[in-house]
Amino acid sequence: MSDDTKQAYAVSLGCPRNRVDTEKMLSALDSLGFESTLVPEDADLILVNTCAFLGSAVKESIETILELAENKKHKCKALVVTGCFPARYKNELLKRELPEVDLFLDPSQEDMLAELVRLKSRELSPKRDVSRKTGRMLTTPAGSAYLRVSDGCNRQCSFCIIPKLRGMQKSRPIEEILLEAKDLVSKGVVEINLVAQDLSAYGRDLQGGRTCLADLLVELDKVKGLEWIRCMYLYPSGIDDQLIDVISKMSRIAPYLDVPIQHVSSTVLKAMKRGYGYNRVESLIKKLRHRLPRFNLRTTVMVGHPGETGKDFEELLSFIQRVRFEHLGAFRFSPEQEASAFFLEGRPTAGESYNRWRRIMAVQRKIARSKQRSYIGREVDVLITGQADESTMLNTGRHSGQAPDVDGRVYVRLWEESPNQLEVGRIYRVKIEKAMDYDLLGVALEGR
Repeated sequence: MSDDTKQAYAVSLGCPRNRVDTEKMLSALDSLGFESTLVPEDADLILVNTCAFLGSAVKESIETILELAENKKHKCKALVVTGCFPARYKNELLKRELPEVDLFLDPSQEDMLAELVRLKSRELSPKRDVSRKTGRMLTTPAGSAYLRVSDGCNRQCSFCIIPKLRGMQKSRPIEEILLEAKDLVSKGVVEINLVAQDLSAYGRDLQGGRTCLADLLVELDKVKGLEWIRCMYLYPSGIDDQLIDVISKMSRIAPYLDVPIQHVSSTVLKAMKRGYGYNRVESLIKKLRHRLPRFNLRTTVMVGHPGETGKDFEELLSFIQRVRFEHLGAFRFSPEQEASAFFLEGRPTAGESYNRWRRIMAVQRKIARSKQRSYIGREVDVLITGQADESTMLNTGRHSGQAPDVDGRVYVRLWEESPNQLEVGRIYRVKIEKAMDYDLLGVALEGR
């Protein structure tokens, strides 16, 4: 790795929070003189940032590591594995089972990546400052970025092992977040998606038990150049009237809230250790619909948790049909040995869980189709994210009520008199002409 054309290839598995970590590590490698490549065969160093939240994620991480390790037979001299996979398993076990890996780093060690890579390769000397901690090499489409405001989680949900993997909540100071937001805007970002394990608890560890997400949003709303600020992963019990008041008055807030309720049966929610019951969920959704009527609501629900009966499931399904979330993701319970729910009795069978999941997704598809049709004939602002694979005459994008990676998209065609392609990372006014189950098709009217 001593020549001047060293290249690094990175894979980011799992959630957007992992992607932010990957972008920071790519920046650290850049400070050592590595150029980023999209071709693993060309890489001198390969970085795999892993997820280990569920057994299926662990399997994907291992398969990805082994697949990319094949490149060590050729140009690759170093295979580095970071993220939750090393955090979940002991280093000695990983080294024994995966000798192909040269360096394992858990999330607490990722800031040390550049220095450790430099030390492990005597032929490699830093070409630029390796001490910077806020630099990021963006991997998202132009115009959009994730902004992580905290790491770790203080919740003790029975099905979740995130506190064991990432530790307790560690919030970043508002001043540091604002600096990063301004830096992102200087790079052309117009949409920031705020992410955390528990966004609504942001700042509780900094303010002596008082959350300060509302304060952060007020300051972000002042950042010139930002068009959309999106809130992801808002824990239901953490949404209070002050936060709703602030959101309702913000000029740059995207009309979108991600509120993972997980369930509505008080019995199941108690088994999940969520800290709230049916009444809290129902009153919160009613309040959000009343106070923020233009907002798209996204949620996630889980079926098959130990103790969930057929009656509990029907209660959840009925609630979904009544509330009609704009976006919804459903998941089946995954028994993880480190989670307390692993030892609970009354777990539905795999077949029951699958059928419940299938029924929810079938209901949500109908709801989504109806919601999408309501856009026909309307004009919406759309952030262009790329060119459609289906046709060179179509661009892809998202309106402000769609989050990246998890929701649908808008296919955009040019207005007839336009001589140019649409610019990725720019927001255009689009008239919607057609609706599909999750996606929309429209014609660009003008750029903003």
